[in-house]
Amino acid sequence: PNMTIAPEYEIERFYLPEGQGVAIQNDMRVRPFGIKLALSANGTAQIKALMDGSKTLFEEPLY
Repeated sequence: PNMTIAPEYEIERFYLPEGQGVAIQNDMRVRPFGIKLALSANGTAQIKALMDGSKTLFEEPLY
């Protein structure tokens, strides 16, 4: 039978430095942005960076 899989990674939020998020949020309404994503061995997802095309806007420190 056909099966649909809808994974939930809980990566809906990415926090930016205070005062810098509004401009990016406004730009996201008119063009796409991307993310770099890391997965742990147990499948937990973490956003590592926010991308504007090939340009890294913000990168999360390792933790």
